[in-house]
Amino acid sequence: LSGLISKYVDHLGSHEHSLLPHFYGSYRFRIGVKTLRMVVMNNVFFSHGLKLHKKYDLKGTTEDRFVQATPKANSHQNDRRASVGVLKDINFQKDVGTIRVEEHVLDIFRSACRDDTEFM
Repeated sequence: LSGLISKYVDHLGSHEHSLLPHFYGSYRFRIGVKTLRMVVMNNVFFSHGLKLHKKYDLKGTTEDRFVQATPKANSHQNDRRASVGVLKDINFQKDVGTIRVEEHVLDIFRSACRDDTEFM
């Protein structure tokens, strides 16, 4: 990571719509004979005060990509939807189906994906 950091920062600075994570730091701790390595990055779920009700781990395949949505033990009876863990591709297909966006937004997304892929 440290060898790429300068180019990575340049890429993020020149591509405002980049979908790559923003790294804040890379740390190595030595505790006795054990070494712990940690990377700190931005929280992609930060939502400016909006409540996150569902999370999906999308891989673009349907093979083994469904989980049974069961409420967690600590959920409140009236807010069960907020207690579901991470869902997968087939859950997304059933819950949401298709995301429709305006053409210019799709162009920005495609451009960001292309630019990020070329960089990586």
